[in-house]
Amino acid sequence: MSNRTDSEPIYAERYVAFIDIPGFSEIVRNSISSAEQATELVRILERISSRAEPLEFDKSHGDDFRAQSFSDCIVVSERATQAGLEHLLFVVAQLQLDLLANRILTRGGIAKGKLYHTDKIVLGPALITAYQLENTIAAYPRVIVDRATHEDYNKLDVAALENKFTGIAPRLRYDEDGPVFADFLAPFRNLGTSPHRERLRVTAQSCHAAIQSQVNDSIYDPRIYKKLRWMALYWNGMSMSQGADCGLEHVKFPAMANLYQ
Repeated sequence: MSNRTDSEPIYAERYVAFIDIPGFSEIVRNSISSAEQATELVRILERISSRAEPLEFDKSHGDDFRAQSFSDCIVVSERATQAGLEHLLFVVAQLQLDLLANRILTRGGIAKGKLYHTDKIVLGPALITAYQLENTIAAYPRVIVDRATHEDYNKLDVAALENKFTGIAPRLRYDEDGPVFADFLAPFRNLGTSPHRERLRVTAQSCHAAIQSQVNDSIYDPRIYKKLRWMALYWNGMSMSQGADCGLEHVKFPAMANLYQ
């Protein structure tokens, strides 16, 4: 509920993430015969809408966190402060991992700018920018950040960020085609020493299985396969950096079945 008076400005400076779930209609159709996936999807979306935190220790890390979900879109925002940026990136990464572990891919954009966000309404130039990043640039299952957000991230103290989020700190990463995106697989990059390694290992196994099965299923549609191939290469790049002792399997491509054997 908003307590704003007519003399106060409508918009505030905020970070906002616009997240889309590609193929949502098909997911909903399939959920009729997959009660488990339907239940998990509802659980995740309800947790976001109720502003529940991904992890218990994270309850005090945000700075005016707001969230909404409608149809195939999720919008989350934070005040444009250091704590707000750190928390928003963390929530987006955890959301992507949660959904991927349940065979649901995400694509989106994160922008900094003017935004009005209450329990019922979200609008503003920043939301338009975030939507345009998702709609015109993201292309693959990744969440792109705008220049302003990237520049603010570069000012963060990486050591302090890692200490705050103990092994699952949010990261950004340059992609091969240029854009900077939320590196949501970052928690797996230090799996061997992470204090959350057992929980992360279980999540990693679910993510790998989800990517592998979708790559296998997508070979009959080149448009979908192209996006899944990006996801598989992103995963394999991460898993190769860990070494075999961490137990993270590579995603195998049907046309190159022996490539990673």
